[in-house]
Amino acid sequence: MKNLEKDYTQITGEQKNNEERMMIDVLDRIKETWAEEQVESSFDDWKYVTGVLKNYFLSQVEDKNKKEFIEYLEELNYDEDCINDMFKGVNNE
Repeated sequence: MKNLEKDYTQITGEQKNNEERMMIDVLDRIKETWAEEQVESSFDDWKYVTGVLKNYFLSQVEDKNKKEFIEYLEELNYDEDCINDMFKGVNNE
């Protein structure tokens, strides 16, 4: 009888784990669907989209000094003339 109880406990424990995994999978799918809908509806508001993108790009460079920023632009394959044009009229520091 003890073996049956142990087997039953093990089975119910495994079932519980499977159910928890299934709930997590369902929750993940719901979250994914929600995020996709948010993205799609976000493109209806271009000011919002451009604000998000601007904040993202700014976060990539906001802590860089002039030298580091120029190096970053060079890593992104910006043309030297383009970089120079950005800094026209700016004091060399």
